[in-house]
Amino acid sequence: MIEIRRLGELEYHKLAHVDDGFIPQVDKSIAVIAENEHHIIGRIFLVAPVHAEGVFVEEPWRGGTVLKRLVEAAELEARAEGITKLLCYAKDAKMENYIQRLGYKHFPVTVWEKGLI
Repeated sequence: MIEIRRLGELEYHKLAHVDDGFIPQVDKSIAVIAENEHHIIGRIFLVAPVHAEGVFVEEPWRGGTVLKRLVEAAELEARAEGITKLLCYAKDAKMENYIQRLGYKHFPVTVWEKGLI
């Protein structure tokens, strides 16, 4: 069975063993995880500005409902915190397709980056 839940503040250390090991600031984020009886199989973070970040689902669990359930749980947590708008970013057309299927609409902005290497 897969459980989708908000990660408690004292549990953030568990994220060190998921995908890239990124652990957001506990006091400035919300982490929602998908876990089975063995380990965390998916995650999504809400970070300021409020946007979905760090979306990840292990390969064997892709193509099912885990991503949709993670997003729905993250949206529920955002609403509980009084957040009325949630953003997410797409790095390619495949991600754009996922985002659109989840009910998000394209927002006419561009995102800029600067490497700090």
